[in-house]
Amino acid sequence: RYKKYISLGIGVNAIEDSDATYSGVIDIEGPLPFSEHAELNFDTGWAAMGAIGLYLPKAWRVELEGAYRENDVDISVLSSSIPGELSGWSVMLNALKDFPNDSSITPYIGAGIGYAERELELCDLGGGSCLKDDDAGFAYQALAGLSADIGDRTQFFTDYRYFRTNDFEYNYSIPPIASLSLTGIDDVNHTIMAGIRIAFDPREAAAPLCTLEVKDKTIYFEHDIDALSSDAMNAVSQIAQDTANCAVTRLDLEGHADSSGNADYNVGLSQRRVDNTRAALISAGVAAEKIQVMAYGETRPAEGGATTDNTRDPLNRRVYIVITQ
Repeated sequence: RYKKYISLGIGVNAIEDSDATYSGVIDIEGPLPFSEHAELNFDTGWAAMGAIGLYLPKAWRVELEGAYRENDVDISVLSSSIPGELSGWSVMLNALKDFPNDSSITPYIGAGIGYAERELELCDLGGGSCLKDDDAGFAYQALAGLSADIGDRTQFFTDYRYFRTNDFEYNYSIPPIASLSLTGIDDVNHTIMAGIRIAFDPREAAAPLCTLEVKDKTIYFEHDIDALSSDAMNAVSQIAQDTANCAVTRLDLEGHADSSGNADYNVGLSQRRVDNTRAALISAGVAAEKIQVMAYGETRPAEGGATTDNTRDPLNRRVYIVITQ
């Protein structure tokens, strides 16, 4: 089941200074068209965002984000400076990839596409009034950041976002004096955001990264018995847990018997012991394809076990398990 979350953030926004074409018609003693180069110089502003998203398998996320950015600007044109403000909303569809590790801090990267509506307000154009116009169109962004777990459902995050629109145009009218346009504006934003991400359901924990200190396990059996004891079943449960939590790729099961009884019978007894151990591991959740089995009967006594014939020895009545990561 996918896990839903919401994110809320606030931060600072810097817009790269850019060039534009300042053009229009001034009509005082007759129409006078003009076209001039303009430079837009932005002050550092602020930004806020909210998003709703889904945690997906393999540490992917997808989210729908709404954001607002606002910056003051000075426009240098015709040996004068026009103060103003650029602000607006964006709606973005983001795809993000988390990189889980064995710490509580998770790096992530992402990218998004969407729609932006930006309003450019100009003041002191005449009569002490401010003029506003807006444009809207395609927007895109790339982001990279860090998430820190602060609870089962909550993460703190901080990230950098490169957000951009291209070739927006703003038109103004000062009847009956002039009509003005600012065109060819590339709106390049650098945003540092920080906030909280809250899951509606607990996120699936990433499998812990671990290295098994002891990779060989031994399960012992009673005389002439192939069924697993309660202690053996506890050992099977622990092996299955280690296999699930760690990068275990293979389990080699070796069945053995002591030297009491017929040698051929002991081969069959060791086979039943190893088969029953394999079945218990599969029942506990270990993938069958990871398990290999071999039955040796009484031919390979354990270290310290009896080597003489017709001897009942508990050390030799065993299934030996070699775990490979």
